[in-house]
Amino acid sequence: MDPAPHQQPTVVGIPGVPAAPKLQIDKFADGGIVCLRLSGTIDEAFEGKKLAETLKAQTLVLDLGDIRKVSSFGIREWVDFINGVGKHSERIVLVECAPKIVDQLNMVANFAGNGRVYSFYAPYHCDYCDKDDRVLYQIDRDFEVIKSMKPPQRPCSQCGEMQYFNEDPITFFSYLAGAEKFELDPDVAAFLSAKLSYAVSDSARKLRIDKIIDGRTTFVRLGGDLEKSFPREKLAEGMEGVVIVDVAGIGKIEPAGAAEWRGFLQMVTPGVEALYLTGVQPTFLDKLTRPEDLGPKAQVLSFTLPYTCATCSTTAGQLIDVEEHFDLLKFATPPDLKCPDCKTALVCAAPEGLLTHLPTLPRPSNQGQPLTSDFKKLVAELRTRKIQVKKVATTVAEAAAQQKGGGVWLAFTAAAATVVLAGGAFFAYQSFIAKQPSRGPGRGKLTAASVEQRPAWITSDTS
Repeated sequence: MDPAPHQQPTVVGIPGVPAAPKLQIDKFADGGIVCLRLSGTIDEAFEGKKLAETLKAQTLVLDLGDIRKVSSFGIREWVDFINGVGKHSERIVLVECAPKIVDQLNMVANFAGNGRVYSFYAPYHCDYCDKDDRVLYQIDRDFEVIKSMKPPQRPCSQCGEMQYFNEDPITFFSYLAGAEKFELDPDVAAFLSAKLSYAVSDSARKLRIDKIIDGRTTFVRLGGDLEKSFPREKLAEGMEGVVIVDVAGIGKIEPAGAAEWRGFLQMVTPGVEALYLTGVQPTFLDKLTRPEDLGPKAQVLSFTLPYTCATCSTTAGQLIDVEEHFDLLKFATPPDLKCPDCKTALVCAAPEGLLTHLPTLPRPSNQGQPLTSDFKKLVAELRTRKIQVKKVATTVAEAAAQQKGGGVWLAFTAAAATVVLAGGAFFAYQSFIAKQPSRGPGRGKLTAASVEQRPAWITSDTS
């Protein structure tokens, strides 16, 4: 990808001869996720404010793994940039931060703005072969090590002997040790792992399944890697009516996972009226949407293709509606689109092999009839609807509050009733004990007795 337009310095003394840019910025986007990959030196030429004004994203990912130097004026420009993008982004995530970036995090207030560091490189050295290495740490996977500030030794990648951490750990981890543990959102993890080949944790790649029932429509949202552990039987059980599966969050697809997916489609096909796939990514489109994969009922509603904007230096996935562009797609022709930011004409960057597959996609329909506008609106609404995570009740009051028609008064009543019942039982037990005959003197030596155990619900010795 071409560097950002504002990074084109010229060699001093040789007019007209472009020099290698001090800082190269590559930009990748997919829906509401934007990733900037920065390589080189951050100095006064960075122009952070100008760059920030061009960025709008739900999640902004900053890859800082190839930053070699940050100058004093560069720090000023960077802080302006991070404060600027914070106004236009819901979340900012810093990944693969180079040691030079970690140094600035430790020394410069607000260097990360409202962003969070997900991963960073730690310097290691081997005295046996004099090799320096960078080891990637992740906040979710290595949280305990980071908090302890005691990085362990590790085998050298060259000679196999033990390497040691080559910095003062108290200084190096001073900022990072105060960070909170967090995991990447499934859609962000899938974007980084599958599309840009970033390292993310196993938990972030693990498949997540969300289901929404709306009338006779079942909406299923999948996020994570498609592996052999895909629970096709559990997911297929009881499916009926119209089924819509949003596969936009699918990351890597393993051969065993692809086989499990095909098995899932075969299991649900007899019992459903129609089955639609939406948000299909290029890898999924290429591997799992052939006629033999889809079967007699599965249809692709929409898919994404990569398009490049020369003006914005951006390559982003653009959502293609199959029904809307069917007359072009049947000739293996991608539709003409414009950049949503600068309105410049986009150029499709999909490989030829993927384009030749497009004519095999069937025109979406509902049992042979065109899709209604109401159905299209429902699909769009379900795709954007946030899944409400239900809290698991741990007390009687919480369980009562979660019942339909409940509320604060019902929860309070249930809690009060529990206290009254427990108190009444305790006093009844005390009254019973008081009425039992005592073992007075002159009755002989007590040689045996059953253990007097209190009921389990008695938790205090204070009456």
